[in-house]
Formats: sequence, C-alpha cells, structure tokens
Amino acid sequence: MGVAASVPEDALDKAACWLKKDDLLRLREISPHGRDTARRAIARKAIPHVRTMHVPTMRFYHAFVPGSAYEPTAPPQAIEAMGRVFGAGCACLMACGESVSAHAALWSFVKSTNGGLETLALSLASVSSELLVAICRASPNLLRLNGPNQTLGYAPTSDQAILAIAAACPKLEIVSLYNGTDLSPAESWQPHFPRLKSLVLYDGKSGLDTPPYRPTQLEKISVAARSNCATALNVEGCHIFPDVIEAIVGTPVGDRLTSMGSGQETSVETILEPDALLAAARGFPCLTELWISNSTNIPNPGWFVELAGIRTFETMIIESRHVTDSQVVAACSQNPLVKLDLFGVFELTRGAIDGIISSQSAATLRDLVIAYCEPLGDDDESFMYDDCIQAADILRLVRACPHLSDFNWQREYSNDLSRSAQDTEAQIAEILKLRGGKFSSSIG
Repeated sequence: MGVAASVPEDALDKAACWLKKDDLLRLREISPHGRDTARRAIARKAIPHVRTMHVPTMRFYHAFVPGSAYEPTAPPQAIEAMGRVFGAGCACLMACGESVSAHAALWSFVKSTNGGLETLALSLASVSSELLVAICRASPNLLRLNGPNQTLGYAPTSDQAILAIAAACPKLEIVSLYNGTDLSPAESWQPHFPRLKSLVLYDGKSGLDTPPYRPTQLEKISVAARSNCATALNVEGCHIFPDVIEAIVGTPVGDRLTSMGSGQETSVETILEPDALLAAARGFPCLTELWISNSTNIPNPGWFVELAGIRTFETMIIESRHVTDSQVVAACSQNPLVKLDLFGVFELTRGAIDGIISSQSAATLRDLVIAYCEPLGDDDESFMYDDCIQAADILRLVRACPHLSDFNWQREYSNDLSRSAQDTEAQIAEILKLRGGKFSSSIG
C-alpha cells in the first residue's frame, strides 16, 4: 500500500467511509491490509453508496405493464458478488426480477447482509409468499417493507405469509403488502403490525376512472386502531363518512393521531364528507392539521365557523377543486394559520388575496403555498383571465403578513411575464430572504 501502510488504522477506517463503491473495490485489491480496511468500513454501514443498494431494472418503473418482466440489468452472478462484498454494509435494498435466477440472486444478497437490512423494496420483484417470508426471517431488523406490486399482476402475498412476516420482523413501521382481498390494509392485515406509523384505509385500486373506496369494515378498523401505535391516518383514495371516524375515536390511535390525510397518491380522487372532518376535529385531540382533499365539497363558508366552534388549526392543506375564494378567506379568518397549502383550488382568484390580508391569519402566517390555482377558463384563452393572481398581489400579501417567511408559488401559466412582474418577484424574494426564508416561483 506504500505510504498508506504507515497510516494509523483508525485514520484509514475513517477515510474509507468517504469512498464510493469503485474506490472500495480498488482499496480491497491493493493488499490484505486494504481489504481489511474496506471490510471494516463496509460493516459500519457508514458509506452512503453502500448503505443503499439499487438493483436496476431493464424497464422504467413508471411504464407499468401488467405481466411484463422487470428483470435486473445485471446478471445474477454480479448481484451475488455485490452481496458478498457490500452486503454487510447495506441497510436499504431495492430489487426487481421475475425469473428463478433473479430470485436466487436476491436471496443470496439478502443472506449476505447478515440481518442488517432496515428497508426492503420489492415492488418490482414477483417473489412468492414463501420466498418473501424467508427473506423477512433473514432480515429481523426491517423497519420498512414494500412487497410485490399488485398493479403488475404479481401474485398476492398469502395471509399466512403476512402473519409470518409480522412475527419475523417485529420492528416494522411501514409496510405495503397486497393479500388479494378487496379490503384496505387497516381492514385486513395491519392489526398484525403493532409498530406501524400510519393506518391505511385506501384499497390501492381506486383511481381516476373508479369511485373512491369506501371503508365499511368498521370493527376491523377499530381493532387496527386499538392494536398499534400509528400517529397518521391515510385516507387518500377513499370516501370517508363519519362512521369511519367514529370507529377510531376513543382508541389509542385516535387519541394520538396528529395527521389525517394524504399518502402522496396525488392522482386519486378522495372525498372527505364535511361531517367526517368535523367528527375528526372533535374526536382526535392531537390532530395538528386539517386536510381538505381534492374532491371534498365544503357546503359554504359558514362551515368553517362551525369547525372553529369545535377547535381551530394552525396548519391547513386545501386541495379541493370545489373550494371558493370565500371559503379560503373563511378558513383564514376562523383559524390562526401558521401554515397554509393551497393546491389545485381552481376557483381561486385575486380577490382571495385581500381576504387573507384582512383575516386573523395575516398576523400568524409563516409558510404559504399557492400551487396550480389558476381559474379554469371555458376556452383556450384562459391564460388571459385578469382574475389570475399576479406578482403584485403576492407582494401585497407578503408585506401584509409580517411573519411570512416561506412562500412557494407554482402555476401552469401566467398572464404577466413583463419585466415589471419579474422585478416584483425579485422584491418578494428579497423581503423573504431578510426574514430568514425564501421565495420559490415556477411556471408550467
């Protein structure tokens, strides 16, 4: 190793943790001393390029075609070799494959991790229930597990296998599995995983062309809410009525829930009945934010007065295409909002800005997002509408909200791309920078 041979072992170990995979391979080849140094560095799981390992597929993940093969780009022998060298340092493994050889290579890699995996993503791997159980038994420290993706036509994981996985991996906090039923995870297998961070009421199937899923197995939902330590309720893709909320109210999960909303499946329709939102505000004492989903229809601005009579919120996420200017203003007037996200509120106009400025939230607002809230036109000239929020409106808002420091403004189009508008945006950015925050703006 030349000069490196005289470097103290602890210094070499520290330096080795900065290396990439190719550099570690070179270090291994220099000498037995280099091989031992690389081995110790890998075993510490301190190398980002080793800690997360990705077995790439020959197809793009977004090009889902049911029944298509998602085979690894690397040959099985290479995957097995990578496991032998780097497996001890891997905490997160993302793998794919449908063939017997791909599954054998995956199994070899998992065994090489010596039980050190914390995250395992097998969405693109058509592993059988038996192999999945074996993999999980070899990975007792798993915190997150994504099983085979149902949209690819992969075989479901059996209920017996799910029970075995729950027993083999007691630390699991995030789990995505499909057992072949038409029920949501909370209505079927989630009660077996006591450390889950979120109860999921979405069946995973409802989309743009199908109605939202309505959970009906209330007793099973209640059992799930009594049997784990979740602090979030994922209702995206669902049609939620008060009966679902009432099944959770009073349970340990209901008493500790801090959020009820999105699992980031932004394309799916979600309806939260206004009475269900009121029931959640009333029954979930630790709820810190209110999410008004994309298809929720708030009856009128007075609904926010009724909500405030139950409790107020500092964080509100409004994504409903049915919400109007007056309802946004009512939300700001009835709540001391610190954070407000407006996404896809298509009826939002410049008039809402003056209402926010005159509301009580003007004195408390610190973080604001206005994204894709342009009015929808009746023709292709919609970009010419004068009602669109403009840079001058945002500047007035920023000046009127003394604590506002972070503002994110995204839109599909703008009817003012003048130099004056650019100068105004520069003023907004400067004001927010002086407040210790930032201004983000994008078009398209």
